[in-house]
Amino acid sequence: MVVASNAIKQLAAQEAKQLSPLEAAHVHAVLQGAIDKLSLLAAIIVDPQVQALELTQSVGDEISRMIDEQKRLEQRFQELIAAQPALRALPNKANLQRNQQELQEVSEALRQATKQLCRNLKDNPNVAENMAKMAAQREVLQQLLSSTLDSLDEYGTVQPIIEARLAAEQAEADMREMIEAEKNATAMVKSLKSDLATEKQQHEDQTRERRHAVAELKEQLRHEKLQLAVEG
Repeated sequence: MVVASNAIKQLAAQEAKQLSPLEAAHVHAVLQGAIDKLSLLAAIIVDPQVQALELTQSVGDEISRMIDEQKRLEQRFQELIAAQPALRALPNKANLQRNQQELQEVSEALRQATKQLCRNLKDNPNVAENMAKMAAQREVLQQLLSSTLDSLDEYGTVQPIIEARLAAEQAEADMREMIEAEKNATAMVKSLKSDLATEKQQHEDQTRERRHAVAELKEQLRHEKLQLAVEG
């Protein structure tokens, strides 16, 4: 949960109006029901590490099965390829045609198997980490609802929820600002690289022009010396 700053707390206090007894009772019932459900969920869920281990094992078994299937298809693909030279030498091409047909089928099955394996690996990068993250998020939500209940009982407001909303909005705004700053920095670096490349090209062009001018002067000087020698 994003921690609310003092400014956000003050703004939330201004937005948080005191509820009527009827409204407070209704909100209290809703919040208490949500807390009870979360507590029940935490009680019936197996320890995250244990559950993650079981899920990891299940995912691992499925991935192992897919890898074995991929190996089987690859082996069959190689067998079909290896058999083709002998089949081409036979006068009857029926077996060659069957080989080619099966080769197409195995090739497509291998492509689909590889695609599915990559998708499975991508969807399950770290089961234990995901389970621990879900448990932590549930605890944060329980704490937020409990503190809101306390505020509701004592002051008749739901200020903690308003603080959480404002803090989340501020965090999102900060993230957008950071992304925009990174985009601007990237654009600036790209522009600087472009300017540097332009200056480098200009320097190379100028260097070439100077060398050409020096070469022309040398040639002119050589010609004048030769002319003087002839006239002398």
